[in-house]
Amino acid sequence: MKRSKRKKGYVAFKLDLEKAFDNVNWEFLKLCLHDFGFPDITVKLIMHCVSSANYSLLWNGNKMPPFKPTHGLRQGDPLSPYLFILCMEKLSVAIHDAVLKGEWDLIHITNDGPRISHLLFADDVLLFAKAKSSQLQYITTLFDSFSRASGLKINISKSRAYYSSGTPNGKINSLTAISGIQSTTSFGKYLGFPMLQGRPRRSDFNFMVEKMQNRLASWKNRLLNRTGRLTLATSVLSSIPSYYMQINWLPQNICDSIDQTVRNFIWKGSNNKGIHLVNWKTVTTPKSIGGLGVRSARDANVCLLGKLVWDMVQSTNKLWVNLLANKYSSGPAMLEDSVKSSISPSWFSIIRAKDILKPGYTWRAGAGTSSFWFSNWSSHGYLGSLVPIIDIHDIHLTVKEVFTSVGQHTDALYTNLPQGIADMINNSNMRFNANIVDALIWNHNKNGVYTTKSGYSWLCSLSESSGNGTSWSWIWHLKVPEKYKLLIWLACHNAAPTLSLLHHRNMTPTAICSRCGEEDESFLHCVRDCKHSAAIWHRMGFISDAFFSTNCVQHWIKNQSSGPRSTTFLTGLWWSWRHRNMMCISNETWPLTRISYRINDSVNIIETCFKRNNIIPPDRMVKWNQNNNNCSILNVDGSCLGTPIRAGFGGIIRNNGGAYLAGFSGFIPDSTDVLLAELTALRQGLLMAVSMGIEELACYSDSLLSINLITGRVSSLHVYAVIIQDIKDLLYVHNFSVHHCLREGNQCADYLAKLGASSNEECLFHATPPHELLDLIRFDAIGTLFPRQ
Repeated sequence: MKRSKRKKGYVAFKLDLEKAFDNVNWEFLKLCLHDFGFPDITVKLIMHCVSSANYSLLWNGNKMPPFKPTHGLRQGDPLSPYLFILCMEKLSVAIHDAVLKGEWDLIHITNDGPRISHLLFADDVLLFAKAKSSQLQYITTLFDSFSRASGLKINISKSRAYYSSGTPNGKINSLTAISGIQSTTSFGKYLGFPMLQGRPRRSDFNFMVEKMQNRLASWKNRLLNRTGRLTLATSVLSSIPSYYMQINWLPQNICDSIDQTVRNFIWKGSNNKGIHLVNWKTVTTPKSIGGLGVRSARDANVCLLGKLVWDMVQSTNKLWVNLLANKYSSGPAMLEDSVKSSISPSWFSIIRAKDILKPGYTWRAGAGTSSFWFSNWSSHGYLGSLVPIIDIHDIHLTVKEVFTSVGQHTDALYTNLPQGIADMINNSNMRFNANIVDALIWNHNKNGVYTTKSGYSWLCSLSESSGNGTSWSWIWHLKVPEKYKLLIWLACHNAAPTLSLLHHRNMTPTAICSRCGEEDESFLHCVRDCKHSAAIWHRMGFISDAFFSTNCVQHWIKNQSSGPRSTTFLTGLWWSWRHRNMMCISNETWPLTRISYRINDSVNIIETCFKRNNIIPPDRMVKWNQNNNNCSILNVDGSCLGTPIRAGFGGIIRNNGGAYLAGFSGFIPDSTDVLLAELTALRQGLLMAVSMGIEELACYSDSLLSINLITGRVSSLHVYAVIIQDIKDLLYVHNFSVHHCLREGNQCADYLAKLGASSNEECLFHATPPHELLDLIRFDAIGTLFPRQ
């Protein structure tokens, strides 16, 4: 509307309903319930709940006599919003009838795009019409009649009208006189979102930072240690901007301000004193790879906007998607769109997020009916744009026709391809299924569907710090208070505020330990090697040379954090650090007896809090063919092992007495996904049973996820939708069934899967069992019971 130059013009009304919930007419509500088909008994029950309320006033602390209301819905009642929506739906129906009769002229963004008359969300009302006096007179009449019936009145002073830029000022003045609603050049906010005009500016989003600062002000007088501040920053403070990040690409300086607010709160608290011990990039990485899991504002903004990108890519049937699709583009083609100067703020935000998330999308084969030349199935993009000319014989080729051709795949082409692309095609294999549609999917979620969580995980995986391969999860799995874990995390990052670190940052004149004056105060010296700390460890019984010889902080703590005395060690570490702080900061020294008492007392408290349930469940015995199926038995399994990791699969077919019939094993090139290995084993085993002429078969797998995918409903966008459908087709055609079993009853298949992962055969059939498998086959055949581990 802002750019529309049509002289007839458009108008949008943002209406404010005066005390909406309080003014609902009960007779109108009852009529709405009847009109929408509610049974009489339900209507009576609802109206009783609405009309049976009593109110009392407190006057100078005294309760006045109760009185009964005659209209309105109680705010806070969980039923009230639904009843109010039903009343507003009556308005929506009236507008729709007016549109059908031609009395309400719709507006449209593009000639072929959807027509819009109104948008309703509870009591937030937006109306759209042509800027004509006849239209405004009809709208005014319609709302007058709705107000008389429902009791809902428009607050004229708070309502505003926005006219398109092509509407003459004289016409705006005359239309304002008809409606009584003042015109404006900006609606401000709708549903809490700023309604932007032009590119987003910092001033449009300053309220977000102010909202975070106001939340911080309520925590000023509370005593929070760093662990408490970290918890609040992660769960509360970082989530405040999330609502506004969903549809807006925030300016970078706003993202920086949000990060700075969170960062300062974690390290400095409310008194604004302290130092930033670890860089922000490390803090915002996931805990499993060395960070604290705090969300970066920009990454959070991108992954939330990713939901809009996903809807546009999938051309979801939503009004806003249809509007933008007709105005700009949708489907896979929108991934090739770029930022232009004359686009809306919403589309600008979507495109900016798309540019970052685009590498996370991939084409997944289904039926293979996509055009070989003009669909984005290849990592090289549209192949039609990479060749000067396409031979007329190849114009209508599909992906399946090329990849199912005999010989090398490129032999099916008359068109010459660049050598690199030709090699890629000849070295690639695809599986197709006529019941699955080719699709562009999000490759970092097995369901193929984009989620905010998977998008953020993918963005985190791109960071350089996630490439060291070291797992930090052991810290967060320790059975100790969170403040202990945070100290260990800081120590492992060489970021504990020792004199060595402070001197390195030019904050102290010397790094020499102020307690013993013998060595630089590193973390190990501070909590272990200094004579004051060593005395604590000796008192607690840690006297071995190995305990004091390790020079790597992370290895020392990790090695001592397992075993029967792990809690004592971790508590001693904490109190050794605390005693150092008391000596250096408060000039207070405790005797060893007092420190050891505190350590032992803390150990008892921690072990009580983290005490595990010592009830030992009864032994569960497992055997092969647990269900006692009286038919041929197929056991399959997948495995990932080796360096580098390889995915392997295997399976074995036996009769119901346990006699060996056939087996197979193999590995999957360029894959480390155990789910793919499990599904491949299932498919290969069923195909082998078909080739052997087996008429009835029970298939066992110890992968419950695979069994659920086969027996339940699966997203058509699933990464492995084709192989899952292949298995379902085999089960449908033949008298085969699939069952879940425990791994103790699947040991033969497990052996073959590991054999496949360690071999170089993509699929090897075993007419006779490998020698090492004979004992396992015999144990299964005689019904040996294995205890469930």
